[in-house]
Amino acid sequence: MGRPLTAVHSTTVEPQFTPLLGDPGIEIYDPIEKVRFELRTPRPVEPTPADTDSFYYPIDSAVTIETDEIVSPVLASVTVYSGNGEFEQDFTPNSDTELSLDGRPRYLQINGLSIVVYLSISSLVTIRKGKNSIRLSFDETTVVKVGARSFHESPQGTVTVTGSVQDTMRALSTFGSALKMTTPDRAHPTLRGHPPLLELGNEFHVPDSIQRPNTDVQLELPLTHEKVYPAASLAYYLGAEIIPTGGEPTLVAGNFEYSLLADCTYEDTIHRLLRQIVFFDCLVNTEGIVKSDLYERNRVEPLLDFDFGDVYERSLPEQLETYLSVSYETISEYVPTWGVTTDVTPVEKYAEVLPFLAFDLSQIRSAPVRSSEQVVSQPQILDNFYRAGFTREERRDTAVELFRGTSSQTRSETIVHPDPVESIEHAWVGDGFPLGANKLTVDTLKRRFNYAAPNKSSISICVVCNDTKMSDEIIEKLYDFRELVEYDVKVCHNQTVSELRDILETPVDLFHYIGHVDENGFICVDGSLDARTLDTVATKVFFFECLFLVRAGYVADRKGECGWRGNADRCSKYNCHPSRSSIRRFAQRWIFPSDGVVDCSSGNCLWLSVYHAR
Repeated sequence: MGRPLTAVHSTTVEPQFTPLLGDPGIEIYDPIEKVRFELRTPRPVEPTPADTDSFYYPIDSAVTIETDEIVSPVLASVTVYSGNGEFEQDFTPNSDTELSLDGRPRYLQINGLSIVVYLSISSLVTIRKGKNSIRLSFDETTVVKVGARSFHESPQGTVTVTGSVQDTMRALSTFGSALKMTTPDRAHPTLRGHPPLLELGNEFHVPDSIQRPNTDVQLELPLTHEKVYPAASLAYYLGAEIIPTGGEPTLVAGNFEYSLLADCTYEDTIHRLLRQIVFFDCLVNTEGIVKSDLYERNRVEPLLDFDFGDVYERSLPEQLETYLSVSYETISEYVPTWGVTTDVTPVEKYAEVLPFLAFDLSQIRSAPVRSSEQVVSQPQILDNFYRAGFTREERRDTAVELFRGTSSQTRSETIVHPDPVESIEHAWVGDGFPLGANKLTVDTLKRRFNYAAPNKSSISICVVCNDTKMSDEIIEKLYDFRELVEYDVKVCHNQTVSELRDILETPVDLFHYIGHVDENGFICVDGSLDARTLDTVATKVFFFECLFLVRAGYVADRKGECGWRGNADRCSKYNCHPSRSSIRRFAQRWIFPSDGVVDCSSGNCLWLSVYHAR
């Protein structure tokens, strides 16, 4: 089975090809990611536009050049595919020095670049490893088609909204513009780009470069942010248009309609549809551009009465009708645990986070503005966090010390207790600091575009332990997951204000704070460090284990680079209990980036990418 060419959706901001200045060859520039890559040739070449549909794999733009040699200045592996897209072999510089191929039509993918690059050839070629390059030598001057596709992990543009529900609907309808394909192959993370950003303004505006694909899929929703926000991920993944309705919320795909109240609640239905559709796409796309023998397909296929190859060739509305004709209970045991659930306060100012959540395929819940914000009372904290054996006087004295100054907390400093989730990660968007969830803001999410994942051979972690009850042995156990990656852990005990300030201003991949925070800031041996007094913070990622997160969270929200997590529910004045499992999950999420796959219990992988971007 091949891919339906009509289902390829290209962005209008495409990689550009130009002759190199000075040296012979071509430069490929990606205006979305703002990155460049060179292919060098022995003599000057003139790239001419080529048909992108002639490539088996989806690309954004292509050119033709004539040459007898191409040199990649990067020592990268090369994957060899047949003319019909079948994998043949890899050329790996670590183990291979030379590979000769006959003149049959082939595609060569140069891996490990900042742009996806394919070469389409029909000539004898020899691939050789150089000292710092890969050289492709043809037996004679030949025509080579060079195709490029943006990874599109950055937004292509920005949609301006006024804050009205209608504008939010129209804005979410543009998210599908970032899809590279509208076939089940879009389950592969690299075939889904980042949706356009949203910003509040005086009037609605969509740049001409942002164009929604024609999928014939609509989500009919009530005119409330409470109903629109949770649909962002599904609208993005399906390339759907969101339109208002005064009736029941409904998925409309061609002539097929499906109630979005089919499950217990609207949000339950939206989330289940997202899981079910993506899961089926993962199975059906084994008939697509990347053939594979998937464990889950082998287990699920006998339970179904349709042919996967036939479903792959159908239109998207027909595929959705087929997928949703299957009871979720039939497949539920094979669907991996979802990556992330995000609670979003459904008010206008938080619309700007929706592109990021949709890109991560987050299950989005509308957080009740009041009922979900449970301020943790003084007796509750004492009951949860004090160790047995304290006298009444010790409890009273400690309570006075712990809560001194907390009555003046503003709404944005409230500790909130979101409802539990069944996903791997839990995030919160709104006022307050959540217990057991990641606090997200628009500013911290935007920092991911400037975040460079650390080299896996040089991960640096600094643990500051200003809690006398925490031993080095306990900390060592917390970071006992070197099967993921090699890293260096530096542990600092009982820091002064000056020492803690220096640590926060020194570059490090992860800063883990175990201790206490009061109304004045991080409690040190000689006073408190107020995070608001820091001019710069060089830490990329934060993990807080402390009772009051308000001042600590300021560092991450306003000063830090990428992400943070606070475990206020695990720590008291006298006894901090960080969780190895929570640290491991946090590290996998922010520090040890994967390729966006979710491991199944079978040991196989499904492309259910969640936190693929940083």
